[in-house]
Amino acid sequence: MTRMAPVPLPPGYHSVNPYVVVAGADRFIGFLAEVFGGSEQGERELRPDGGIDHANILIGDSLVMVSEASATYPARPCVNLVYVDDVAVVHELAVRAGAQSILRPTEQPGATAWAA
Repeated sequence: MTRMAPVPLPPGYHSVNPYVVVAGADRFIGFLAEVFGGSEQGERELRPDGGIDHANILIGDSLVMVSEASATYPARPCVNLVYVDDVAVVHELAVRAGAQSILRPTEQPGATAWAA
């Protein structure tokens, strides 16, 4: 197998970065700020209708890219793993901020191996 040359990453990006397409991108960005301490990086790119075409949110050392859903790019489910210092506190913050809890924080097999 031939290895490809390294890809030059923009500052702040990693080899894998979540890109979330969501209805209500502005609300979602506010949620990321309130619950995870996310901060918007750079300028938002807006569509002619004022919707968010692209925004970068920094959470810890990771950038999450966000875009408003459209007919061409509909909202879709996704799963992202976020490492936090206190999962119970963050879970409560998320629920208070409007998230729907589908699973309360519990010990998961292998989770202790990932703990920092």
